Amino acid sequence: MRAYLKSHAAQTPYQKGMLLWTARKIDGLLDDNGRMAAASSLLSLQRADGGWNLRSLLQDSEQWKSGKFAADLPSDGYGTGFAIFTARQAGVPADDPRIARGIAWLKSNQRASGRWFTPSLNTYTKQNLLSNSGTGFAILALRECQPPAK
Repeated sequence: MRAYLKSHAAQTPYQKGMLLWTARKIDGLLDDNGRMAAASSLLSLQRADGGWNLRSLLQDSEQWKSGKFAADLPSDGYGTGFAIFTARQAGVPADDPRIARGIAWLKSNQRASGRWFTPSLNTYTKQNLLSNSGTGFAILALRECQPPAK
């Protein structure tokens, strides 16, 4: 993993989030400055409503980087859960205002089914994979922000 990352640095905010998560399990992948820089990259994409959307985390081309595709899309469960969960992996405190706003978004956008919706990256159909994955990240984010058990 270390050798691969030396020649294939994380580029997108999503890749940086995955690296944050991995670095919690494999020592030496990121130092403290690298962790905070990756977390800042994710947190900087927070939307006015307090959430994030997955498409904005996948900024992998000039069109994505300029925000042409993601700017008008709503926040979603995957993007919000992923950003919060991975920022917490970097050590961003649960009481950080950005995290708190994201948690508020999750709490106010859970569906009656118990899930959080995330649209398909290809079409806006009612497919379940991203919503199921987004629900998983939302639950991980909520768990990471709970006070420690006494």
